[in-house]
Amino acid sequence: PEHSLPGDSVWFATADAHSNVGNSVVVRTVDGRAKKVEGNPAFPINQGKTDVRAQAAVQSLYHPDRIKTPMIPAGSRGDGRYEEITWERALDILGAAIGPAGSFHLVTSRLTGTEARVAGAFADLVGGDHLVYDPVESGTFQAAVKKILGVDNTPHFDIANAGTVLSFGADFLGTWGSSVMYSQAYSRMRGGDRGRLTQLETRMSMTGASADNWIYVKPGQEGALALSIAQVIVAEALVHFDVWRDAVAAIGGVDVLEQYAPDVVAERTGVPVATVQEIAREFVDRQPGVAFAGGPALAQTNGLDSGAAVLFLNLVVGNLGKAGGVLANPTAPAHIPWPLPETPFADWRSYTDDLAAGAVPDVLFVYDADPAYGIPGNPGFADAIAGVPFVVGMSSFMNETVGLADLILPATHPFEAWGDFAADPGPGSQVVGYQQPVTTPWNDARSFGDVLLTLAPELKGAGALPWASMHEAVRAGAEKLFGMEGAGAA
Repeated sequence: PEHSLPGDSVWFATADAHSNVGNSVVVRTVDGRAKKVEGNPAFPINQGKTDVRAQAAVQSLYHPDRIKTPMIPAGSRGDGRYEEITWERALDILGAAIGPAGSFHLVTSRLTGTEARVAGAFADLVGGDHLVYDPVESGTFQAAVKKILGVDNTPHFDIANAGTVLSFGADFLGTWGSSVMYSQAYSRMRGGDRGRLTQLETRMSMTGASADNWIYVKPGQEGALALSIAQVIVAEALVHFDVWRDAVAAIGGVDVLEQYAPDVVAERTGVPVATVQEIAREFVDRQPGVAFAGGPALAQTNGLDSGAAVLFLNLVVGNLGKAGGVLANPTAPAHIPWPLPETPFADWRSYTDDLAAGAVPDVLFVYDADPAYGIPGNPGFADAIAGVPFVVGMSSFMNETVGLADLILPATHPFEAWGDFAADPGPGSQVVGYQQPVTTPWNDARSFGDVLLTLAPELKGAGALPWASMHEAVRAGAEKLFGMEGAGAA
């Protein structure tokens, strides 16, 4: 094997294979094989810690069910019989399909960094559309952040330095957001002057099980409860008028908040008057504090309003820009973008309807996503793409969407490919990480970015895109970031 010293352990720092929020790991390899994953102690997001998904990366790397070579259907599309082919033939087939195509649609997972740049550049090069599928869409949360805080990126909720945390449905100790970073912050909050966590949600989560105070809220009423807490703060003058005046005026004034007085909405929210008052008083008494919402709280038709109402609590107590409150995160470098924004579920529904109505692209390329499984309905995505002339599926594993493809391409595991990422959410500072191969591929897989960069000059001529490989593209981005353009290969 290439990267090995016989009998010795060799360690490689790289990206967490199963995280798109920005964790870094160190992988121990022996004789060229990855053996163990540990957190990278030098990385400011996870600081040496990992979660179960990171630990499972070795299992996914060597899983026997990985797609091992390019394939085409041996019978009709989707019947489960395939013929193995070479990469040379696969690229010829792919180029012959995309080259004359009048329309090209690219569907990917929530790519980040240089991989996202290459995907977007290729779609633009061939005049195609790029859609982003994520089964856990966070668009509602981002819209609430934009509406209340006026920023496009995820802010830093400074849990570590908070005296009290109000979490409305956000399972930040489980799967919500950057759970490894938040778990460490929660541990620090518990040390010293022990902070308090109140979890307000419709079902018990891992975070709720760890909270000091767990409050049941009727589904979809999290926003009403948040405004009820704000009403108590304002009515009892728990915070000086100057702090909340502008924020309250922006929503229509004190009269609007009076409509959410605890006794008015108690039956609606399922939370007793005394409990709301207790939460409001503690939130002020134990400042700095922070309030945020996520998960089921935003998975309602009124999710945007609920998320905005919860974030509004931070304005009422004036904790923006303060340690223990809500801090701004710097923007990502222009050439190493954050994870791409997801295409909203409503847009996916419209897109599926359009496909079913006959508005199909000539070529549909799906990478690392399974919308045929995740977008059901009548018609579902699987039925809707039946009329697409040519479907390409690229993934490490077979899934419902890949199984419907006319051409199946095996993708490298993250531990076999080059990449980079901007951490989102960050810790209040700009963080960029890098991904390098820790072992050579054991099957005939190629990276998604390298496939696109190989196709680009064949379709549009030499120099169609400024990079020849993902290694070159990632290196160019790093040189630009650190002011080393023209440094060469030293």
